[in-house]
Order: sequence, then C-alpha cells, then structure tokens
Amino acid sequence: MVARLFLVATIMAAPAAAPAQAPADLEGQRIGEIRFLGADGGEEDVRSIVELAPGDRLSLAEVRRAVKLLFHLGVFGQVRAWAEPGPAGAILTFELLGLRRVRSVEFFGNSVFSDAELRRWIRLSPGEEFDRLRLSEAAAEIEKRYARRGYRRAQVIAREEGGASEDVRVKLFVQEGPPTRVSRVVLRGDARFPQRTLLEVMEYTPGQVLDEGWLSAALERLRRFYHRQDYLEARVSSPGVDSGLPAMWEVVTVDVQAGERVRVEFRGNRILSSRELRRALPLERELRLDEATLAEFEEILRDVALRQGFARVRVTARLEADPAGGTRCLRFEIEEGPRVRVEDIQFAGARAVSSAELRAIVEDALAEDLPQPLLAQAVDPGDLDIFGGAQPRRGRPRWPDRPDGFWFDRTPERMYLPAAYRKGLERVVDLYRSRGFLSARAGPPELAWSRDGSRLMVRIPVEEGTQTLIGALGFEGNDSIAAADLLRLAETDAESVRPGGPFDPNALENLRRRLLQNYADRGFAYARIESRVQFSPDRDLADVTLAVDEGPRVEVRRILLSGNRRTARSVFDRSLELRRGGRFTPKKVAASTENLLSLGVFSGAEIRLLDPDRAQEQKDVLVFVRERPANNLTLIPGISSAEGVRLEIGYTHLNLFGRALELATRLRVNRPVFYPLMPPGLEERYQNMSFVEGLEGFALAGLHWPRAWWLGANAGVRLDLAAVQEHAASFDLTRFSLTPGLDLHLGGGVDLTLQLDLERIGFDCSVANQSCGAAAGDRWNRYDEGSLFLVGFRPEIVWDRRDNPFRPRRGALLSFRPEIDKSLSSSREAFFARLDLLASVYFPLARDLTLAVSLRGGAIVQLLSGSKTPSHKLFFLGGRNSVRGYREDALIPADLDPPCIEIPGAANQTECISPGGNAYVNAKIELRFPLVPGRLEAAVFSDGGNLWIDPKRMDPFEIRPAGGFGLRWVTPVGPVAFDFGFNLDPDPARHEDTWNLHFNIGEF
Repeated sequence: MVARLFLVATIMAAPAAAPAQAPADLEGQRIGEIRFLGADGGEEDVRSIVELAPGDRLSLAEVRRAVKLLFHLGVFGQVRAWAEPGPAGAILTFELLGLRRVRSVEFFGNSVFSDAELRRWIRLSPGEEFDRLRLSEAAAEIEKRYARRGYRRAQVIAREEGGASEDVRVKLFVQEGPPTRVSRVVLRGDARFPQRTLLEVMEYTPGQVLDEGWLSAALERLRRFYHRQDYLEARVSSPGVDSGLPAMWEVVTVDVQAGERVRVEFRGNRILSSRELRRALPLERELRLDEATLAEFEEILRDVALRQGFARVRVTARLEADPAGGTRCLRFEIEEGPRVRVEDIQFAGARAVSSAELRAIVEDALAEDLPQPLLAQAVDPGDLDIFGGAQPRRGRPRWPDRPDGFWFDRTPERMYLPAAYRKGLERVVDLYRSRGFLSARAGPPELAWSRDGSRLMVRIPVEEGTQTLIGALGFEGNDSIAAADLLRLAETDAESVRPGGPFDPNALENLRRRLLQNYADRGFAYARIESRVQFSPDRDLADVTLAVDEGPRVEVRRILLSGNRRTARSVFDRSLELRRGGRFTPKKVAASTENLLSLGVFSGAEIRLLDPDRAQEQKDVLVFVRERPANNLTLIPGISSAEGVRLEIGYTHLNLFGRALELATRLRVNRPVFYPLMPPGLEERYQNMSFVEGLEGFALAGLHWPRAWWLGANAGVRLDLAAVQEHAASFDLTRFSLTPGLDLHLGGGVDLTLQLDLERIGFDCSVANQSCGAAAGDRWNRYDEGSLFLVGFRPEIVWDRRDNPFRPRRGALLSFRPEIDKSLSSSREAFFARLDLLASVYFPLARDLTLAVSLRGGAIVQLLSGSKTPSHKLFFLGGRNSVRGYREDALIPADLDPPCIEIPGAANQTECISPGGNAYVNAKIELRFPLVPGRLEAAVFSDGGNLWIDPKRMDPFEIRPAGGFGLRWVTPVGPVAFDFGFNLDPDPARHEDTWNLHFNIGEF
C-alpha cells in the first residue's frame, strides 16, 4: 500500500459540551457504541472485521489491531479511530477514507521525450493507488530527465482532477523551454592529437544541445580512441556539467592526459597467436599499469593457454622503457611448453565411492568450464532432449574451441584446468557428505609428469573419515499425524532419511521442509518443525529428532474481497477453491489464484490470511486482485506477400456486466498490392479491380467465457459471429458464420476444442472468363456460383510443448483437426469428412542454432454419393506457409490433367490456376541461426509437398521439391520473415516460376 497508514488510535476527550477527560480515564471503560464513518453501505462487512463489540472493555491495543486489519483490506486509503465518552459508555468511532486510484495519466507540451518514455520514469500508472507524494516525485523526476538532456529550464506542473472519493485524472504539463547548448569544447592537458581529430571522435557539432548522455558517450569514445593508438594509460575526464545552472550556452571542458605510448609485445608463443592473446586482455578499460594490473594480465593469459592444453605454461609480464624515449613496451614472455594430455585421474584412499563415479564428477566440471559448441560434435542424448526432461551426458567425446591455425583434437576430459579441478573436488566432497562422511576431504591434486612433459598423471588424495549413520529417527509433538505416516514419508523420498542410512544434513533439511508442506496441506498453516541431532562420542551414529509444533488447524472463517471494483462476488465464489468452513491449504490457495488469473480480467491476484501473525483456528482470508482495464482498443498494421497491406482494429471488453464475460470484436481489412507475387490469373483480376472491389476483410463479434464454472475448472465457452470476404485465384468468397465453441484444457499441454459452425457461403467465380459451372469448373470438381448453407462439427486437439510460441527453439507441436460438414440444402449435396494433421519438432543444435521440422497432411472423404467439396474447404499449397518457391496457393494438383485451360478468345494461350485438392502432404525443414543476436536471424530451408484432387491417387512420395534461404527480423510479436524460395523442379507445362519472394510475420 502506498497510502499513508494512520495507526494512531487516539482516545480523545469529549467535545466542549462534556467535561474533558484524559485518555487514561477512557482506557478500560466499557464500550457503549461503535460507529463507522465512510463505510458507504458496507458497514456490516466492515463491522465484522472489528472484533470489539459494545460491552467490551476499551483496549488501545485492540483498537490499533482493528485499524491495522481494516487498512489491510486494501479498500481504504486512511483509517482513523478515536473514542469519546457517551451516556452508555465510551463511543468508539472508526473513520474510513476511501481509496483513490489513478484513472489516467496524460502529458501535455512534451516534444523532446515521448509519452511512453515519460511513463517509464514515473511511478504512476492507471489502476494504482493515488498518492500526492508520488505525483510530486513524478514531476521532479521528469524535470531531472530534461535537465540531463540539456533542457535545464524545463518545468513540470502536476495537477489532479477528481473529487475526494473519485478516481484521479493526473495531468502533467511540461514547459520545456530553450535548451542549453555547447558553445565550444576545450581540450586541456597532453592531448597528442589535433583538436579537430579529437572533436570528430567525440562526434561534436557546434551549437548542439548539451546532453549529459552525449558527453558520457563522447568521453568513452575518446578513451577508446587513445587505447587503439596504444595510449593504454590515457586519462579522459570532464569536470562535470552543472545541470542546475540555467545557462543558454556553456563551454565543455575535457581534460586529457595521453601519457606515453605503450607497445604490447608477445614473445615465446609458438602456437598461440599474438592476436588471440591480445584480444583476451582488457585493454579497452581505463588502465594503470602497476604490479597488480600486470599480475592480472599474467593470470588472464595463463588461463587462455591452459584452455588450449598448455598445462605447464609460464607467463611473465614486464613494462620496459624504450631506449629511444617517448614510448614504453609491455612485453609478455610466454613459455608454452608442450601440449599436455591427462592420461589418468586416480583417487587414492577412496573406498566408499568408486573411482569411476568420482572421475565423472571432475570430468563434468571440466566440460562446463570449456566452451562446447555442439555443431559438428558427436551427438549426445542430453543435447537433443526436446521435451525438457534432464538426460545425463553419456560421455561422448567433445572438442574444445580450437586455437587459430591449429587443429587440436583433445577432449575436455583430457585437459588440466586447475579451477575446474577445484570445482570438481568441491562436488566430490559434497557427494561424500551426502553419504554420511561429514569430515571427508579431497585434494589438492598431485601431479606426475612424463619425461617430455606432454603427459600427466593426476593423483587426488581422498580422506573419507568416519561415516555417520542415522541411529534413530523420532518425532515429537505430532498429535495429528501418526509417527508411522511421517516415517513413511521420510523413507519414500529419493533423499530418504531413515534409521541405518547415512546422515546427510541437506537431506534432513529437505525432509523438514517436506514435513512442513505436508502439515500445511492438511491445514496446519502455523506448524513449526525443529530438527535436533545428537551424535555418538565417535560420531559414527546420529540420533535425529524432529520436534513438531503443529499449531491450530486453520479453518476459513470468511473470505474478504479487495480490489474488485467491477467484478461481481459470484465470480469469486465460483473460482475460489477455498470455502467458508473449509481448510486453508497452500494447494487450494494456488489453485484459486490460478483460476482467478485464468479469467483474463485480473493482472494480479493474491490470497493471504488476514492478520497472519496471530495463530487461530478460524481465520479470515483476504483475496486481493488487480483488475485489468475493462476496455481495450488495438490498432495493428501489417504486411505480407499474400495479403498485401493489412490493418486490424480490435475492441475488447474484458468484464462485461462484472461476470468475467469477454466481448471481443475485431475488424481486419487488407488489400493485396504485390501483384507479381500473386497466382496466375489473380494478378490480372486485381489490376482490373477498383481499390474498393479489391478489398478483403474479416469481421468478428464474440462473447467468450474463459472459465465456464458449470462445466469444470478448465473449460471455457464462446459464441462467435463472423463475416469474411476473400478473393482467391479460383473463386471469390463471401461467408457468414455463427460458431458456438467449447475449449477444454486437459493438462500437460493438451487442449481440446469442440465447435459447431453454421455457415452461409456465397461463391462468385470466374476462371478464364468461364463461370464456375462451365466445363472447366466441372472438371475441377467445384460448385456453381450461388449460395450454400453448411453445418459443420469441428473438434481439434493440440499438444503444445514448445518453449516459445512465437520463436520456438525446442519442443514439439502436434495438432489433429477432424471435421464433418453437411449442406442444409438438398439441391446442393455436400456431406464429407475433412482430416488435417500437423506435427512440428524443434531441435536446439547449439546455443543459437535451431533445426525446425514440420510435417502436415490431410484428406477429404465424401460420405455421400454425389457430394462435392465446396471450394473454400479444399486444400491449397504454395506460398509463405506451405511450399515456398511457389506463388500463394498456386501449386496445381498432381492428378489434374491437363493442368491448364485455354483462354477463350486467345489462340494457343492457357491459364494455370490451382482449383485446390482433396488431399495433400507438406514437409518442411529449416535451420535457423543468428546474424545479429537478438535482432537479425537467417535461415536455410527445404520445403516439399503436393496436392491431389482424388484422395485415392494420393502418393506421399510424389513430392514437388523447393528450397531457399531467408532473413528474420526479430520483434516482440514474432519474427518478420523474408524468404527467397526456389522451385527445384519447375514444370514448364504448368507455367511454374523458378523462384519467388515471400514475407510475413511469424514462422512455423
């Protein structure tokens, strides 16, 4: 809470009409009446919080506690209490001042900074509690930001609008004023370079605004410039800018002490390149070449050599003066020695743990410390675990990064890195202690070199010490849970704690926490458990006692709501797993929180005990929520090679009637404009259309209930009304539909959708100047022009284990969409089943290298003789989402013969338009890798697929191949993909292109 909390419960004297009494005179008197001011009709709920009642003795401590509880409800900004004498005893009054929230934050007069930037810097946002102190701090922070940018005269006037009990409209008026500009830059000291050169490095423009951010970046650029010129000890600084001085012009002074040039040399390195060694040194930072810095440089170079296998390397750094004067030389003498191979690691003294197990621990530490790119490495099952479960490495050979110009084929297990060995030996000691060897020690390593120094035997002394076993395991104070049940819980866990087993302090602590969780799950929210250990004199036995203080078993007395300004209480009653009179457990709290957040109307939810410091059998539970803004308006522009220019407007009301009912409306309009990328025939049609005639669109209005409580905790229902206008190569479509649907979350990433579609479809087709009912239309098995009423049942089951739906790097996605459709008109028979299957898998081959594989297929089966598939239900291939290299929806079915039709009135001219198919297969494989990490990615891909009009002729091996490459510009809503696809086997008879460009937002 940001509001000021008044915990002062003052026992005040009576007004002037009555004789004044000191507070001590009222303390202990009986309460005659309790009043509540500002309860606004909720006096009954508020009164139930205060445990004091008329007739009780007046206690200052109890009044303070009541004030605290009332404030913690989160409903009131201030709570005050006072007492005064009355005819029947003391009159106790609680004054409740309503909580005011920020309704909106608006900025006026700002041009240097955008509204979004200003919002990030202030601590005021709609929906939060309003506080005048924060408002003044926001104005001061904006003025400070302006001063740093160079606008020292900027002033911010903050205003609040709204009544004492109303939400506040915050308005911030910015008077930027004229900026302070740089009159000139003065370079003082030993600069060694012409001033003009240095000013260019600083990117200085005469008369520019004196921005402190520019000055800091300019000094850093200047420092790096000097370091690149070998002035390693150069000092660059500025006395600082007084942002409080309202000057119009100011001289910027920069102090430069270039010092002497320092030449860096490497001697003795035969295999390690000087470039690699210099790149490892932090020469860009501000340096002082003293003994400590030289020692640091020696350690850095020694580590570089160690990681390349030079285990006996010696590095000596010297700073020497050049006899010619004016420069110095930083010389590194390097004795590489031979590359060293660790032949064996022996553990002397290890009896309780095998040497192989200990050796694996050290080898894992070495593998962690050496960079291991997986590309071109031997595949290990742990590397390609796409489902997230931890598979251990199986010891496949690995190569570390190789030095420039040398092929070094050593595995990490055969390298000697002292730091990695130390880390591995710490883990060895941890392993021993987990098995009861509490005084175990390992190391330091003893090294035995071969005569030529290229082979190494590592001997690690191990002192196991005495193994401590658990002698007895007992429980105290466990009145509600039998000791046998607690003992069973201790023995069934992987880190079992049982008599006769090894004593592991970590396992004992984990057991204590599990027992606490077990008690909490049974309603003992205040349970405490203390572990006591008694060792035998020789420390080979340890008696463990777990002392339990169960505390009361907490029962929910009442459920109090806070923050629900629009949401009805019935929504909470149906979403909360906690019930009045039921047990208060963490599982119910977690489930209730998840249910509330799944409604989509709350940005946050917190469930806690009211007055948690007092242990009681009956406790009030406070449910505090933060409601999202009810009205949301979105405007989303877009562009793609198929849809052209797109604009989408959406309006959503998240909490209709306060029942967590969502009203969603969306309108999308697009106009294809990239004519050369369109299928044949459609390009000419669009060029002949007016702008309005060529528009395509989609409109939707729907009611969504994310959590249909009467169907279960993980069920949602929806009712959508949609309209579609679409122009395709072989038909024009106008579609109206009414769709009731049921969404079920089955757990484990599995979602099931059941929906019923009632459609009215209007076709207006013209292909090669022939109507849909002409010979060409019959041959293509399409409908005549006109309308069609269709009803369809369309379930879909999806299993989604991708790590990111926008940019997946690992995981899998499976989707199966069967549907059954039937026409409601006897004159146009249509009764068919449509099956569509998708399987996508994503393999992380290296840190930023992903292999994506996708396989799709589908078929339409007619369930009635004479039934034909409507055009908009057919499958189409080609374009950005299926087979790149073909134009959008332009791949012609394999069994269409002839594939093209003659154009009436045009001698020897044919037009090749895909009518769609009743079966298809589509396979895609794509390798994605970064060019600029986090910003720009590239991909190479291979696509393939085919269509068939007759599903019986479907041949999954008759694939039309394509391939290509592309770029992906990374954005928060998914990558913007630009793909160049090439048809690897173009068919001249079908007039197919050899390549095509595709762009779209998103990737499969």
